[in-house]
Amino acid sequence: MKKQVVSNRLGNAAIASICIALAGAAFGCGGDDPAPSPVDCSTITCDAGTKCNPSTGQCDPVQSGVKCGEQTCTADQICDEESKTCKDKPTDACTDGQKKCADEGHEQVCKDGAWGDATACADGYSCKSDHCVENTITSDCNDGEKACQDSGHAKECKDGKWEVSECDNHESCSEGVCAKDPTECSANEKKCASDAVALICDEDGYWENSPCAAGTACDDASGECKAQSECEEGAQQCASRDVAQVCQGGQWVDTACKRDGVSDEFCDDKTCEVPKCTEDSDVCGEGNIAIHCEVGSAPSITKCGEGEVCSEGQCAMFCAEDSITCAGAEQLICEVDKEPVQKACDEGFACALVDGKGECVEACAEDSIECLDGENARRICVAGQAPRIETCADGLMCSEGACVEGCSEDYIKCKSDAVSLVCETGSAPIETACPAGWVCDSTEGSLFAGKCVELCTSD
Repeated sequence: MKKQVVSNRLGNAAIASICIALAGAAFGCGGDDPAPSPVDCSTITCDAGTKCNPSTGQCDPVQSGVKCGEQTCTADQICDEESKTCKDKPTDACTDGQKKCADEGHEQVCKDGAWGDATACADGYSCKSDHCVENTITSDCNDGEKACQDSGHAKECKDGKWEVSECDNHESCSEGVCAKDPTECSANEKKCASDAVALICDEDGYWENSPCAAGTACDDASGECKAQSECEEGAQQCASRDVAQVCQGGQWVDTACKRDGVSDEFCDDKTCEVPKCTEDSDVCGEGNIAIHCEVGSAPSITKCGEGEVCSEGQCAMFCAEDSITCAGAEQLICEVDKEPVQKACDEGFACALVDGKGECVEACAEDSIECLDGENARRICVAGQAPRIETCADGLMCSEGACVEGCSEDYIKCKSDAVSLVCETGSAPIETACPAGWVCDSTEGSLFAGKCVELCTSD
């Protein structure tokens, strides 16, 4: 049953009018007529700051100083009807007749300054704005209706409301239903989406992304992520004087040059090898070894046996004469009929033959090869050893640290279609690569013979 809402503004004049209208009723408004029955205040909602009067059914202002038994309660107190004593209002005190929502389906009414138990709203009602009100039903759609929210979401109408559901992977919404997408590929098929992403076809026939790891890229031929190639298979190069490199599987693989103190290798012209002799000689090396050299061949190295010493490039029992030679970076001092004695040079110095005598000279700080100014020779340095001077053979000249064939006359000619070769008598030939779109003109008698010329772009 709905409750009445009575305003406290209803005055005596209104009451008098009601009495006149009820003049013919069984009870009167005054005189000797019996008093009316008390009004049920639980059916009346009063404004804040007012309270339902059970005698009149009107909302009267709440006054302080309410009589409670023999006490008068203040505005901050309420009267306990059972004990007829004034008590402090609870922290959630309220005004009698005031209402609030306990939850969406229950309301509470204030009585005697405290909230009563939650009361369920009637069917078809819910608690809103502090009291139970009749529900207003609005429908967004017709139950059972289906539609697409977008390509990846379907929706269906239930109880007048749309319920949205997300389509699974490789599904798209069509006519309100999520359906499988058409297959894209054959199971385990592979291809590249980009250099950084490979695609692999799953068992259901759809492409799946497979990002390539750092240092790899997708190979178009196989559709797989593979290590990026740094070089051409089988290519060789020197990483330093001590390390040679070979290209394997697109990557440079290091190989350290052998150093055993007897046949030491160095990387020169892409591979580790024992340096070839540039002159005929017989010398002693570190570790009591005899080194025999013939021009153009690898040195022949002999380890002197027990009781032998190397002297002047030969293994001998004792020194044949007084001499000072070199045994590697150390001096080898000999006295006749005595064993030779090796003497280390001071730090930063190494032994070198100067006019046939072993002297300590400043050692090389690093590996290097350079041409000597004004001389057809090159200075070869190995870190920690004395520098070695090598004179270029007849017909050769030093250029950029290498002995190369020198020019015997002035000329300009093509070394290849893309390289021009310029020679000046007594100098090393100079090679010049033609730029892109140019070629070397090899036409005999041509004005541009031996020079790079631009290709024609039209007839």
